[in-house]
Amino acid sequence: MSTTLYVLLLTQVIFSQADANYIGVENNFRHIGQIQTDDRGDTNFFEFSPGVIFATSIPFTQSLWFYPGASLFFPQSSDDGLYSTWKGELNFHLLYPFTEKVDFIFGSTYLATLIVGSGGTSVQGNGESSSTYYVPEESKLIGGFAPEVGIRYEFWRAKYIYLGAIVHQILDTDAQSFTVSLSFMTWI
Repeated sequence: MSTTLYVLLLTQVIFSQADANYIGVENNFRHIGQIQTDDRGDTNFFEFSPGVIFATSIPFTQSLWFYPGASLFFPQSSDDGLYSTWKGELNFHLLYPFTEKVDFIFGSTYLATLIVGSGGTSVQGNGESSSTYYVPEESKLIGGFAPEVGIRYEFWRAKYIYLGAIVHQILDTDAQSFTVSLSFMTWI
């Protein structure tokens, strides 16, 4: 049986057990302050990187829900057009109702980036000078798990806003970075 068929069957089982299903829009502010954005050495802060999110909640215990989800962000191309990136995530979270309108969410998130290159070379700023980098023709998938914690607030009848923080390289203080997730969701 193929991996795709396993994923489809697992998705069917999860959604058939669901207490509620959600759809929404999300923006991830990835690796804040860690990615150079121009030749002057400026770094990223709150860049616009929208996507769609699907989530579900399944009763786990009397006061805890399994809250898996998946997000796919719109592709972005490099300034020189030599490559594009597709980003997505799979969330393996637990949801704890803190109050009637506020939920605490925690767990692990698998962040994935697919880089699709067209081949060639790219000249990029490198401090005071520039450097030439090779852009491969093949696609490369990069991913890994990171812990995530957040708060979800019901601001209007089954309409939610979520604010979460993901910590990358949590044990390596030199390589550590943070991603902030902001999403708006509704029941479907």
